[in-house]
Amino acid sequence: MKMSEVTIRKSTSNDIESLINLYGEMEDYVRGISSDPVFTLGSNWRELARRYFVEFSKSNDKLVLVAQDRNNIVGFLTAMITTTLPIFVQRKYGSLNDMFVKQEHRGKGIGKKLLKTAIGWFEQKHIRRIELRVDSKNRDAIAFYKTHAFKIRGYTMKRSLNKLQSVRKHKYS
Repeated sequence: MKMSEVTIRKSTSNDIESLINLYGEMEDYVRGISSDPVFTLGSNWRELARRYFVEFSKSNDKLVLVAQDRNNIVGFLTAMITTTLPIFVQRKYGSLNDMFVKQEHRGKGIGKKLLKTAIGWFEQKHIRRIELRVDSKNRDAIAFYKTHAFKIRGYTMKRSLNKLQSVRKHKYS
């Protein structure tokens, strides 16, 4: 496959089923890297993913891009403009939510084209910074983002709680 055969475009309602299938592939990939139960999909995940993609497609502050090779969707990216608390001067920033390229299409510049298109969209919206989260075990994604000038700014820390113990120890009134 030559890069010229892959086009990056905004998603349409015709792409929803392909996007849902790719989302499932992305979660399978992430679960293969990380045993974190946060990546376990619920029983109604397909319907929720459908709503997610429809909502993103309808908003001016949200973006769904697809990478299309001939008639096949081989990758996608979701992004949005997020607003922080009103106490900050620079309140709006870009958030890359998800990006995934099918395994057999990786290493061909598709992720780079998706990211470059999203950055262009953010620039058109006068966004000055972009943030994303990536699982610490997803070394390929970390390396990819570093090659595109993303820097580690902090850490997301997590603590799992035993729900029953927490409820017993703390009285909520």
